[in-house]
Amino acid sequence: MGGTKMTNEQAAALQYPFTANEIEWRVLHTTKDKSKGQVAAYVDSRAIQDRLDAVLGRENWQNRFCTVQGKDNASTTQVCELSIYYPNRGEWITKSNGAGNTDIEPVKGGLSNAFKRAASMWGVGRYLYDLKNLWVPLKDGKYIPDDQLPILIKQYNQFVRQLLSAGNPAAGKQQAAPAVQPKTAPAPQTAPPKQTKPAQSRFPQQTPPAAKDSWTVTKLQISRGGSGAQTLITVQKPTGESVTGYIRGEAPLKTGQSIRDLKITTKNSPIVGEYNIVESYQIAA
Repeated sequence: MGGTKMTNEQAAALQYPFTANEIEWRVLHTTKDKSKGQVAAYVDSRAIQDRLDAVLGRENWQNRFCTVQGKDNASTTQVCELSIYYPNRGEWITKSNGAGNTDIEPVKGGLSNAFKRAASMWGVGRYLYDLKNLWVPLKDGKYIPDDQLPILIKQYNQFVRQLLSAGNPAAGKQQAAPAVQPKTAPAPQTAPPKQTKPAQSRFPQQTPPAAKDSWTVTKLQISRGGSGAQTLITVQKPTGESVTGYIRGEAPLKTGQSIRDLKITTKNSPIVGEYNIVESYQIAA
């Protein structure tokens, strides 16, 4: 908080998307025959704790739980209060949220879910609410098969890539934020995601196509979320060369249409690797 308040960089670091290995998948609903299930993505509690430690410092956040007792387990709610220390005010600012007890390990499950929801009040993992729930085949009517996990991870990485290509302030900050100065001892001067030397790309480096070259739109997909609309297009030259990239907003294009003067910028994310943004183009006459 730079000695005064939470900076934009720290807020962005709290909200930065998590890597796929920090995400859990849970079955929400099943079909009547239990052959398929609707799954949703959740952040692992330990990953949230690590994020708070790294961005704020261990001594600058705290949580407290209370139970709102119902008539039975199903109607009992666990509430988590997540507080962050603001040095300029000399006080803790608290945001809270709650969750009901779960069927398995009721109290522990309720506490964990309440903590995750309270963290989302500070922006941690909130972007996941924009991730559409997916349907997958189930094993024994309730488990996600191992062979479905790579598919879910691919969907998740594509979703994060769209957030980054949109320039979403909650997801697009790759620069690590300075940690908050604790009241007693200096906090670690690190923030997620860890700033590392860019890894060698697994894909060939894309170079901007030459101006006035003709491209044909072969694939087009429009997605909409909390960060706005995104258009994912694949274009191809007569020579067979193709490139895929994101366009901010809903592009007025259709499959089979010709475009020219295509300008592409290749970016790199520590989470999803390289991705392309279509900066500009002209519809061919």
